[in-house]
Amino acid sequence: IIGTYINSTMALHEAIQKGADEAILLDKDGFISEGSGENIFIIKDGTISTPLTNHCLNGITRQSVITISEDLGYEVCEKNLTMDDLLNSDEAFFTGTAVEITPISKIDDQIIGKGLRGPITENLQRNYLSFVADAPTNDVKGVWASSDSPLVWLNPERGSTRALAGLPAVPALTELPPKYLAANLARHVEKLTDAG
Repeated sequence: IIGTYINSTMALHEAIQKGADEAILLDKDGFISEGSGENIFIIKDGTISTPLTNHCLNGITRQSVITISEDLGYEVCEKNLTMDDLLNSDEAFFTGTAVEITPISKIDDQIIGKGLRGPITENLQRNYLSFVADAPTNDVKGVWASSDSPLVWLNPERGSTRALAGLPAVPALTELPPKYLAANLARHVEKLTDAG
C-alpha cells in the first residue's frame, strides 16, 4: 500500500476501532506531529503551543489561529510537544479546514483539563468564526464582517473597505490586512464556487 495519506488513514481507522473520534500522530522522534487530518494546539497556563512544522502541514487554518491568538494577546509557542505536554494541558484543540477549531476533551482514558471546551478555545472559536463565517466580534481591533460580501474589513481607525453590494468581488489586495487574507480568500473561493 502506498500513498501520501496512508499513515493518516491507517491511524484514524485504528483510533475509530478503539472507540476514539480521531488519532494523534507522532513524528520520528516521538513528538506530537498532528491529527490524521488536522493540526493540534495545547494550552497550558494561558500559553498556546503547537508543534513545529518539521513533520506536519503548516495549514492555513493553523496559520490563521496563530495570528488571531497573537492579535488577542495570547503568547503562542511553536515547539516540540510530548504526549505528557498534551495529557497535562489545560485545554487542547484541533484546527483544519473541515474541523475549524474543535476542542479535544479526552485522550485515551485521560480527561484534558475539565473535559469541556475551555475559555481560551471558546474565545478562539468565536473570533475565528468572525473572520470566516461573517459573525463579527469586537475582540480584535478591526473585524471581518459582511452583509453582502464575504470580504469586508471594518476598522474603526481606517473606516471600512467593502466589496460591491451583492457581488462576490475581492477588494484590492492592498486594502486587505494580509495576515487574514488566506482564511478569507478561502471563504471567498467557496462562495464563488457555490454561486456557480
